[in-house]
Amino acid sequence: MDQADLLLGRLLREGATTAADVVLLPTLTRAERAATAGLFVPVTIPDIDKAIPAAYRDPGGRWIAVTGFVRAAVGLAEKVKASDLARYDDLAKPAFKGRLCLPPLGRLASRSFLATQMIPDPMAAETWLKGVTANAVVLPPETAAPVPDAEDRPLVQALIDGKCDVALIGSRTLARLSDKGDDPLRPALDKLAVSFPTLGEGRGTPVDVVTIGATQATGRREAAAKLMSYLTSDTGQRLLAEALWGYPLKPGTPLSNPVTRWGPFKADPTPLSHLLPLLPQAAALADGGGCRLDGGALNGMNMPGVGVAQDFLVASHDRNAHRPRGCNQQSVGRIFVKVARKQIGSNRHAPCKRGFGNSRQGQKA
Repeated sequence: MDQADLLLGRLLREGATTAADVVLLPTLTRAERAATAGLFVPVTIPDIDKAIPAAYRDPGGRWIAVTGFVRAAVGLAEKVKASDLARYDDLAKPAFKGRLCLPPLGRLASRSFLATQMIPDPMAAETWLKGVTANAVVLPPETAAPVPDAEDRPLVQALIDGKCDVALIGSRTLARLSDKGDDPLRPALDKLAVSFPTLGEGRGTPVDVVTIGATQATGRREAAAKLMSYLTSDTGQRLLAEALWGYPLKPGTPLSNPVTRWGPFKADPTPLSHLLPLLPQAAALADGGGCRLDGGALNGMNMPGVGVAQDFLVASHDRNAHRPRGCNQQSVGRIFVKVARKQIGSNRHAPCKRGFGNSRQGQKA
């Protein structure tokens, strides 16, 4: 269980007594758990339909997706071409037998990914899962202390060590490694070919999200709406996406250099609301699919994930454990607070301005 699960569990236990007003949660699965449990209250955001597409919003107004991530097919450039990885189905082909490394597909971050593959044919996801698990190399569970991107870093290392030729790796990890000039894995990126596979004809690449919602307990609904509105604005979208190494969901928002290094992708148009009824089936499928479920902490989105403006609570299972230690090492909650304070006009905490080192826009691996 990671910090985001601990946070959600605490909020659900506190219920109407929680001091949190606004919650940021990684993965659609957690947003649905919170909404189903009655944690969120619908909030009206002016012109939200012009900011975040309807496909990334709860139809009942309980939550809004504010940042997106995808799963890339990454291969050693000397052994695999990006064109060989055009569709996720390609990874289930016999040609990749014993050459594929997988993340823990049974974790929460992967359930919406599997649910997307169930549309329109629920059996398609099961067929794909059987194929990729049959092709997968078994990696030992991680025993080291959890680190950022703990689910994906071993996959990058496995590629470099020659344990596999292809791996499913989160876009956040790829962007973060591009941005972190002192990361020992960063030089390995030049040896990789990166593809954003699609689900087939007329489909695109599945997107998982970070969502934001106001709690039922909030007594400051107007202020919460103002903050949520800011995070869906041009500036808010850019700052949040840069802080999380993600993709802004508002059309036309510029991408950061670490993200653009790997080129564009076509997002799958399936509304997130269509995936919600499929999440339990996706969970059961993954739990019984023979996936690597044992190793490592939940990847890529290990973050406390809640912040608020001014006297709003920064909700975390340990608020004192997330002191800022330089711009690129701050927790999401702290960055969120900085963004929010800028929005309400306070100069006490200037927003974080992150540099991107020597990353070059449009650079290909």
